[in-house]
Amino acid sequence: MRKITALILSVLLISGLFLTACQNGAIINSENNSVSESVSEADNKAESEKETEIKETSEKTETEENKEESVASDETEEKEEAAETRTEEANEKTETKDLSSDVTADVYLKVTNPEVLQVQVDENGVGYHNVPTITSDMVEFKNIGDTFKGWVKIEYDEENKSIHGYEGIYFTLNSVELYESVNDAELDPNGKLLYESYFDENNMFILCDVTAKYIAPEGGEKKIICSVTELEGAHLEEINKETETGMMIPLVAYCSDLPKGDSELLLNSNQGFRFQINDGESITFQIGIIANRAYVESKNVFLSVNYVFPTLVEDFRHKYFVIFPEE
Repeated sequence: MRKITALILSVLLISGLFLTACQNGAIINSENNSVSESVSEADNKAESEKETEIKETSEKTETEENKEESVASDETEEKEEAAETRTEEANEKTETKDLSSDVTADVYLKVTNPEVLQVQVDENGVGYHNVPTITSDMVEFKNIGDTFKGWVKIEYDEENKSIHGYEGIYFTLNSVELYESVNDAELDPNGKLLYESYFDENNMFILCDVTAKYIAPEGGEKKIICSVTELEGAHLEEINKETETGMMIPLVAYCSDLPKGDSELLLNSNQGFRFQINDGESITFQIGIIANRAYVESKNVFLSVNYVFPTLVEDFRHKYFVIFPEE
């Protein structure tokens, strides 16, 4: 009996120790699980915060890039709009000038001094015109970027009327470049040169960029042939300064190649200074002026439009583009 009792007590003691060990193991496992869960939560939180930070940084960078692109785009658009506005204003200004300036071009100016057209004969029997000097009070001046109408109506008498130039043609002086000589300028190889014997160190070369525009008058031709000889070098008064080769007054001595269109006359002949132009069309070309250094240095070089003999018409205003504006 005592042996049975001792055995039972031993079993109970072992069971108690086993239960205690199990409980301690459960507690340890629980604590380990808690620690693992805490570590896992911390890792997840850190990873989440890192992802959030990366996302925020990416979004911030993207926002800044978009902002920079937006600013650059806005600046580009503003520049384009400003350029378009300037172009529109320039076009409006040109059109306004075309329609409002040179009002005398639309009426016939009566000849009041026909004697200036008479040919004089010198002692050697050579004919010449005694051309009066043009002074500044006889001239309408315009600057680079301005426009002149390219015609003048003259009435010699009731039965003799004519148009100098081409009604509906407008000339605009775009730009001017000065060269020591013609050899320094980049010229159109298909262009035409004149007065080549005067291309020396005494005479300078002035290259003018010009646009001709044709607006057909009411009842006028839709396509015409024009000549750039309506443009000529000019000055206001003689400069009495002798040089080795003599004085070379400003003269147009070069013209770039001009469009011939479908004109058989221009295509089949040597018409280097003439061109064909259609209604509403604009043509840009270059003409070159040679002039003695004395004229250039005194800024006494101009580009005239529709030259008319001085004093032929009373109060006639000669049309001069200013080549060298005063600073």
